[in-house]
Formats: sequence, structure tokens, C-alpha cells
Amino acid sequence: KLMVTTSFVIDTDEWGFINVIKDNPQNIIFKDKDASKAINYAISSIPLDKGGEIRIKAGRYNLTEPILLDRHGLHLSGEGRKSGCYGGPAYITSDKDINLVEIRLENERIRGLTISNISFYGSGISNNKAGIYEEGCSDALTLMNVGVYNCGTGIHLKGGAFGAVDAAQIYFCDPQQCGKGLILEYCHYTKVVGGEFSDNLNSSGIYLSGNEYGCTMSTKISGITAVRNGGAGIFIGKDCTDITVTGGCDSGGNK
Repeated sequence: KLMVTTSFVIDTDEWGFINVIKDNPQNIIFKDKDASKAINYAISSIPLDKGGEIRIKAGRYNLTEPILLDRHGLHLSGEGRKSGCYGGPAYITSDKDINLVEIRLENERIRGLTISNISFYGSGISNNKAGIYEEGCSDALTLMNVGVYNCGTGIHLKGGAFGAVDAAQIYFCDPQQCGKGLILEYCHYTKVVGGEFSDNLNSSGIYLSGNEYGCTMSTKISGITAVRNGGAGIFIGKDCTDITVTGGCDSGGNK
């Protein structure tokens, strides 16, 4: 298990700067009016394989480029969110057509990432970008109490040439009011528990498929709501195997 060795706090000040704070509130090690630069600076300051935590204080943080999660054992967390409505204690926005969060590590399986207690708002459902996007392979990605709104796709996990997305855990997340909700593409042993996958106008609330590298398999979905979507509440492609849907799921769509 990776040990957290480094932690930073991201906070705003009255002059509009985003501050990167280490150890105590007076120790500001970096500041910028661009939230992307501040958050990515903090992430790049964490050793690749030692683990670390980025805690985002209450406020609105606007991005000009994606947040890049490329460290093992990294935990990105906010101070909470409001489900289904704009704002909340900690929320990330962008008016640019970008993936808000990208998870990738070149030629290596990334391990033990966590995103929790935060909301993301994109530039629009036609932007063809995701709130949270992973392309590659990983072990034990955890998403917990995360809201994603107004993006082309809320959450898109996609295995690649180096391997599948393995053992992702998605707890009480709400990709809503996007073009597409949650896409699992070449993912193995995923668990989706609770959450709202509704009002995604262009596709299904949850969409499972394989790709040229492999199939999606051994996925468990329980206790979710997926209604008023452009497609099925839950769509399971023909190249998927061992998919279990249980626990009072409320699934339906406009089509």
C-alpha cells in the first residue's frame, strides 16, 4: 500500500490568486491566478511513486487546461459538493473545450488514484470532452462523491494498448446533465455503487463496451438511478461479459 508522503492545500485569496500551501497557512509555495497552473504545480511536486494528497478548499476554480493526474497513490479531494445543482463548497469549472481531469501515465500502469468530494462543470454537452477522462490502464482508481455536469461525457474510463482499467470503484457519483454519463470501455472488475446517471441527453446514463484492445468484463452495478437519458439507462454492449446489475437500480431512458 502506498503511503501519503506529501500533501498540499489549494485555496483562493481576496486578490484572486490560487495559492498552493504546504504544512501551514503561511507557507505559500506557489501562486497563480490560473487554477490549472496552481493545481498541476502541486501535483508535479509529489514524488511519482510515494503517494500524496491535494486538498481543494471551498471555492470556484476555473481551468484553462486539464488537471493532469500522473502520480501513483494521489488523492485529489474537495470540501464537499451539492448534488444536482450548480456550485457547492468546492467546484472546478472551465469555459474552454477541455477534459477537466486527465488520468494518464505513459507506458506504466497507474495505481491507487482517488478523487473525492468535489464537483466539475464543463463548457457544454457538445464539447466532445469529459469531466474525468482516463485513457491507458490503472489499478484501483476510486471515485467517491463526485459530481460532473455540462460536459460532453461525465466520466470516461478507457483501457488502452498497455492494459485495461482494472478494479475501478465508483461510489455515489453523479455524472448528470452531460451529453453522455459514464462510459466504461475495456474495463475489468469495476464496481459502481449508488449515484445518479440521469439527464444525459445524447446517450445512455451508463454505457459499457469494449474496444480494439479488449472487452469490458466482471462489472457490478448496484443501487443507481439512470433516467431521462437520450439512450438506455444502462447500455451493455455485445462485447461485454459477466455484467451484474442489482440492488434496486432505477434505470430508464427517453429511447
